[in-house]
Amino acid sequence: MKQLNLFQEKLKYIHGGTKTKGRRKDKRPLSTKHAIHLVLKSKKAVGTFSFFKHSKAIQRTLKIYGKKYGVIIKDIINMGNHLHLKIIITERKSFGNFLRTVTALIARQVTKAKKGKSFGRFWDGIPFTRILKTSYEEFQLRGYFKANRVQRQHGYEQRKLYLDQFNEWIYKLRRHKKVEMTASS
Repeated sequence: MKQLNLFQEKLKYIHGGTKTKGRRKDKRPLSTKHAIHLVLKSKKAVGTFSFFKHSKAIQRTLKIYGKKYGVIIKDIINMGNHLHLKIIITERKSFGNFLRTVTALIARQVTKAKKGKSFGRFWDGIPFTRILKTSYEEFQLRGYFKANRVQRQHGYEQRKLYLDQFNEWIYKLRRHKKVEMTASS
C-alpha cells in the first residue's frame, strides 16, 4: 500500500500486485500512449534466489523478449526480491505475451526449475501495473526509482531521508505552482 500512498493515484489506472489477491479480476488497464510502471515481486527471491545474483540473466531476458513483443524498457530497478520497470507498450496482446513469458523465464532462471524438477509458486501475486498519465506522475516515479537506488547502495535509512526530502521538495513545488496559478487568475 506504500506505493499507492506515495503516488496517490486513481485506482482505475492500477492493476495487480499482492494487495489485490482474492479480489475480483478485472481487465488490466493499459495504454500505448503513456509509460507504465511494472512491478514483479517474489518473497522467495532471497539468498541464492535473489534477483541480485541473477541480474545479468534477468536483464538479458527482459531485453530480448521486450524487443520480441514490442515492449520498450525505459528503466529497470532490481531490489533483490522485486523488480521495478518503466516500460512503454505497443499493443495490449503482445504485452500479455511479454508478461507471461518473462515471468516464467525469470522464475526458471532463478530457481533452476525444469521438467521433472519443479519449484512451485514463485511470484507473490500477479504483476502490478500502473499507467503514468501525467509528466508529474513520471517525475514522481523517477524520484521513487532514485530512492530505491539509494536504498540499494546506502540502506533503508538513507532511502527514507531521500524520500522525505524529495516529497518535501515536490510539495513546495506544487504549492508554489498553485499560488502562481491563483495569482494570475
